Amino acid sequence: MNALNAAAGRLRQHPLPVTKSALFTMLAVGVLGIGWLQGQ
Repeated sequence: MNALNAAAGRLRQHPLPVTKSALFTMLAVGVLGIGWLQGQ
């Protein structure tokens, strides 16, 4: 959990605004992509 908190802290300091919905979308696409690749 500490690594996640550190990553979240770095994201908050980043100048680009990253919304939670965009973060969840990227996470969902990544998980689905990995699952799709596993099924190939």
